[in-house]
Amino acid sequence: MTREEQLRFCKVCELHSFDPKKGMICSLTGDRATFEEDCPDFRGDRTLVESPSYQDKKSKKDTFQHFTELFAPTNGYFITPILFHINLLVFIIMLIAGAHLFFPSPDFLIAWGANFSIDVLDGEYWRLLSNTFLHSGLLHLVPNLIALLFVGPLLEKNIGSLRTLVAYFVTGIAASAVSFWWHDMTVSVGASGAIFGLFGVKIATLLTNPPNRREQKRLLNTFLILVVYNLMGGFQEGIDMAAHLGGLLSGIVYGFAIYPPFIRIKWVRALGESLVVILLGAGIYFTVVNKPKDMLEYAHLMDQFARTEHTALRLYRTSYDASPQSYLYTINNTGIPNWRACKIILSQADSLENLPPGIRERNELLHQYVDLRIQSYKQIFKAIAQNSNEYDGQIQNLTKQIDSLINILAGEPTASDKNIEVISSEKMKALLNQ
Repeated sequence: MTREEQLRFCKVCELHSFDPKKGMICSLTGDRATFEEDCPDFRGDRTLVESPSYQDKKSKKDTFQHFTELFAPTNGYFITPILFHINLLVFIIMLIAGAHLFFPSPDFLIAWGANFSIDVLDGEYWRLLSNTFLHSGLLHLVPNLIALLFVGPLLEKNIGSLRTLVAYFVTGIAASAVSFWWHDMTVSVGASGAIFGLFGVKIATLLTNPPNRREQKRLLNTFLILVVYNLMGGFQEGIDMAAHLGGLLSGIVYGFAIYPPFIRIKWVRALGESLVVILLGAGIYFTVVNKPKDMLEYAHLMDQFARTEHTALRLYRTSYDASPQSYLYTINNTGIPNWRACKIILSQADSLENLPPGIRERNELLHQYVDLRIQSYKQIFKAIAQNSNEYDGQIQNLTKQIDSLINILAGEPTASDKNIEVISSEKMKALLNQ
C-alpha cells in the first residue's frame, strides 16, 4: 500500500486511533502512521504529546473510558451490556428478596424460574429461558458476566446486535433443553449455557468469515483454549456439563448458518439462517415433549405419599391426656390403614419404568420405613391394650431403626457413603443437584 493510499484510507476509516505515545495509529497495520502531519483527523498539542506525565494521564483516562464503555449500550454494541445488566439486576433483586449471597437454596431458585425437569414436564416450559438469567450465588454470577463481556463485544461487531440476541436466546434454550433431557432431578440455573453458545457462534464465524488470516488464527486459538478449559472445569461437582455442551454445539450450528461455506447469495444465507433457527426450535420442542413423564408421575405419587403419611402420623399429634381407647382407635382406624395406603402408593411408583436408580433405591428404603412404622404401631397397640411394659424394648428398637432410615432419607451419609434425597411434599423440590 502506497503512502497516498494509506492517507486516503485514514481519511475515511472510522477505526483509526490516536495513541499519546505513538501518535496516529493506522488501523490497517496497527503501527504509527508516518503521514500523521498530513492527516486532517489528527488532534492534540504536540508539546503535550511529548510530555511523559501527559502520556500517563491520557493512558489511564483512556483505559478507564474503555472499561466503562463495556457497560453502556452504544451503536453497534447494544445487546451485550443489556444482557449484562439484566443478569446483574435479577441477582440483586433475588438478594433483596432473601436469597443467600453465595448459596441460594434449590427451593428459592425453583420459585424464581430455575430449570427443574418435573416442573418443565408439568408444562412450565418458560423455565428453559428464565433460568438463563438466574445464578446460584455470587461466585457463579461473576465468572459468567466476565465471560459475557469478553465474547459479547467481539460477536456483536462480527454478526450484529440482533443476531447476538437471537444467539443468546436460542443457544440458552437449547442448553436448557439438553440439561432437562439429561438430568431428572437437577436444579439448573445460569447464563453459562447461553455464553457457551455465543462462544460456539464465534468459533463458527471465525472458520467461515474470518477478519483476516492472522486475526483468525489468533482469535480461534484463544477461543478454543477458553472453551476446552471451561469444559474441563465442567466435570466438577455442581457444574451442568450437559447445558454447556448443548449451548456450545447449538452455537456452532447457528454460527455456520450465519456464514455458510460456499454460499455468497445474501437471501439464500438469510433463508438458511431462518431454517436453522426453526430446526433448532423444533428439536428443542420435541426434546421436551417426548421425554418420558415417569418422574412427573412419581412426583405426584410422592405428593400423595406425603399427605397420607401426615395422616398416618396423627397418633403422635394426639393429646397427652387422651384416653387409651382414643389412642387405640387412632392406631386402628387412622394409623395402620394409612400406612398400608402408603405401601400401595410405593407399589404404584415401583411400576414406573423410567426412574433413575437413585430414585428406585430410595423407594426401597421407603418400603422399609413404612414396614417399620406398621410394626411399631402394632407393638404400641399391644402395649396400650394390655397396659404392659413388655413391649417397650421392641418399640424402642423399631424407633431407632425408623430414625436411622429417616436420617438416610434426609441425606445424611450412610456406611456406604451414599446420599439419598429427602422426600418433599412439594414435588420433591428440596432435592439437590445430583
